[in-house]
Amino acid sequence: MHVLKQKKFLYIPILNFIVIMISWLLFYYKNDVPKIRFVKNIIKIFVVCFIITIPRIFVDKITDIILIENFLTLIYTLIYLFVPSFFAIKDQIKYIEEQDM
Repeated sequence: MHVLKQKKFLYIPILNFIVIMISWLLFYYKNDVPKIRFVKNIIKIFVVCFIITIPRIFVDKITDIILIENFLTLIYTLIYLFVPSFFAIKDQIKYIEEQDM
């Protein structure tokens, strides 16, 4: 799937993760992209998700209100689905720009 079509799915919560991640993996499969590039992007995704998790843990330890915890779980689930999709699209765009030069 082309990157412009993937961008349309970026802000649709669960669909973004499924469509963009499969497209990203197919992108690496079809193109002769170094595997270290894939590993670096996976590490970036994990680091960003870890940094995002720190405030959630802090708020979770401070409050014991179930409503707030449920709300945070929903918000952070959406964020955790968005982050890998965002990095996957950025990686594909960067690779295409490198090939055009």
